[in-house]
Amino acid sequence: MIKEFLINIFDGLTGINFQDGVATSFYSNMGKSKETIKMTRELTPMENIEDWLVQLELIMCDSMKRECERTND
Repeated sequence: MIKEFLINIFDGLTGINFQDGVATSFYSNMGKSKETIKMTRELTPMENIEDWLVQLELIMCDSMKRECERTND
């Protein structure tokens, strides 16, 4: 259910890929292309959506940092 609201919660985030109910990557549509970033760790559903969103934000920051470091090498 959260997928349709992600763009309103996180600037530039279009969606999250789930595999067996577990979040594994996130993506953003830039024009006609879709850039997917693999998450540094998977995120399982939590009962409290606020806690889940906080964890999602931390994982997304870690994932983006990893990608930036990888591209600078």
